[in-house]
Amino acid sequence: SFQQFWHLTRYEFKCIVLNRAFLVISVFFAFFLTMVATQAVGRIYGTQTHPITNQVLDALIGNFYVFGMIIVTFYAGDLLCRDRSFKMHQLNDVTPHHSRVQYFSKLAAIFLMQWLLLGIIMLVGITIQIVKAHYLLELGLYLSRLYVLAFLTMLPITLMAFFWGILMNNRYVGYLAMILFYMISPVLYMFRFSHSLYHFGVGGAYYSDMNAYGGTLPRFLLWFAYWGLFSITLSLIGFKFWNRGTDTGFKSKWKRL
Repeated sequence: SFQQFWHLTRYEFKCIVLNRAFLVISVFFAFFLTMVATQAVGRIYGTQTHPITNQVLDALIGNFYVFGMIIVTFYAGDLLCRDRSFKMHQLNDVTPHHSRVQYFSKLAAIFLMQWLLLGIIMLVGITIQIVKAHYLLELGLYLSRLYVLAFLTMLPITLMAFFWGILMNNRYVGYLAMILFYMISPVLYMFRFSHSLYHFGVGGAYYSDMNAYGGTLPRFLLWFAYWGLFSITLSLIGFKFWNRGTDTGFKSKWKRL
C-alpha cells in the first residue's frame, strides 16, 4: 500500500542522510562546490562579469554529475544489500508487504537523496551570488535546471545502478559492473562511435541568457525518452530479479521473467 511505501521510503532515506559518512560527504561536497564556483564565476576570458545564475549553475552542475554517479552507484548497492549484510533479509522477507513496495521505496530514497544534493547546490549558488553582491536571483532557473534537467539526466544512471546491483546480487560485483559500464563510453569514442545514441546518459539542454533553452530542450526530451525508456525497462526487469527468500540463484530469477 502507499502507506507502507511512504513509511519504507522515509526509513531508507533516513538511513542514508543520518549516516555519518553521508554527512561528511555532503559537507565536503558543499565545500568543494564553493571553492570551484568561487574561482569559476565572475570572470570570462579575463573580463570581469556579474555572477549571473546561469554562469553559477554552469560551474556547479558539471561537478554534480561526476559526484552524483559515484554516490548513486555506492548507495544503490548499499541499500540493495544492506539487509543481507546485517543478516536481516529473511526476517524482512516474511513481513506482510509486496516486493514492489520494498523495491521502489529504496529507489525513491535514492531520488530523495539526489534532491537533497541538488538543494545543496542551489544553496551554494545563491550564497555565492549574495556574497559577490549580485542579488538578481533567478529561482525559476535554479529549479528548472536542477530539479528538472539535472535530475532527469541522473535518472537513467540511477535505474542502471539498481539493475546491476540486483542482477549481480553482490554490492562489490555490482560496483565493478557499473565501473565497467561507465568505461564503455570512452571505448566507443576510441572506435569513433561518437553519436549520442551510442553513449548512455549523453545529452543535455543548454541555457543562454539570450534565447533561453532555444532548440536544445526538444532534443533533450527526445534523448531522455530514448535512454529513459531503456532504463525503465531494465528497472522493471530488475524488479523481477528482486531477491526475496532463500533461493537467490540466477536460474530461479530467470524463471520469474
